[in-house]
Amino acid sequence: MKTWGRVVGTAAWFAALVGLAQLGLAAATGAVHLSDAHETIDTWSSQLVWLVWFAGLSVLAGTVAGAVAARHHLPGAGLGARVASAFAAAIGTAAALAPALLQARRAQLPSGDPVFLAAVTMGVGTAIGLLAAIVVLSHRSFGWNTIATIAVGWLLFGASVGLEPDAAPQLGVVHTDGSLGNSLVPFALPVIAGLIGIATSFTARRQDHHRAVVAISGSVGPALIGFAYAIAGPGQGDYQHRPWLAAMIAVGAGLLGSLIVGVWPSRSDEPELRPERPVRPIRPDGTTITAEIPVSERDAEHVGWVSGLTDSSGDRPMPPRQRRSSESSARDSALRSLRRDEPTADLPNPALTESTTESLPPTSRRPRHGKP
Repeated sequence: MKTWGRVVGTAAWFAALVGLAQLGLAAATGAVHLSDAHETIDTWSSQLVWLVWFAGLSVLAGTVAGAVAARHHLPGAGLGARVASAFAAAIGTAAALAPALLQARRAQLPSGDPVFLAAVTMGVGTAIGLLAAIVVLSHRSFGWNTIATIAVGWLLFGASVGLEPDAAPQLGVVHTDGSLGNSLVPFALPVIAGLIGIATSFTARRQDHHRAVVAISGSVGPALIGFAYAIAGPGQGDYQHRPWLAAMIAVGAGLLGSLIVGVWPSRSDEPELRPERPVRPIRPDGTTITAEIPVSERDAEHVGWVSGLTDSSGDRPMPPRQRRSSESSARDSALRSLRRDEPTADLPNPALTESTTESLPPTSRRPRHGKP
């Protein structure tokens, strides 16, 4: 019980630590400002996207930490340890993100209760993170794609803050001063997700992962961003709708990239070409002799004792002991068959011999076996 407490405790405190770090970073950069007055629903929806993202990543990080602790303290625990770690991480995430609800109390929205909306959003995000953690830890290819997508999400966040510090950064979006960068928003994230899906699925394919897992691995990471935008909603204007559309397309792009790699044929899928076998003698019943040893025409016509050199499929050599036994029995059968086919001398009929002997003259009666 003490060991289980260490695993669950590790998952809970690590998830809380990650949640607080993300929330503090977002507050410092201006990504999350729940206490402001939001004139449109789009700016509020962008805040909810970050809350879902923070909740999902915190649960995922806590579950991974609990799984690592379980390997040291509970070897062989398996799925039970991962599920327990995921629930403990969800509790730690909820405790860490609770201060965001205090900020939401001072928010002003065109419609709706900000505290209720923020609480529901974080709850759904925590549940999504719990399910995602169990799925990601089930296969390594899922984890690779998720890690790469998370790294890209934070890189885009850093690029937005560096290029335009005055604007509030959005998840998966790079804000620039020029109109060209903003017009390419719906295309940047899907392209990156597709490339990540191809790269991670190709790596999994090279390591002989299951084809089905490889084919769907590209959608796991982008699905975290997609769920965040799906829960927050598309908004009412381009400020929220275009990133929402890009996130939805990114899920399909990642899936398409991994699907192409998963179903693409490889050399190992081609049928093995075997060299043609030489023409072999044919038995009277129409079957061929599979052994490649010289046999006489008479032996090939009557028996094929050399067929015992291989197994029933004719492809795999038999073990030496079984092969010697098969050769011996085959030779005996061949000799018996050949003896039956040899012409035999006409034996005299006993009845005819007695009558013939009586009719012969005395001089023709010769003693048998040298006996008088």
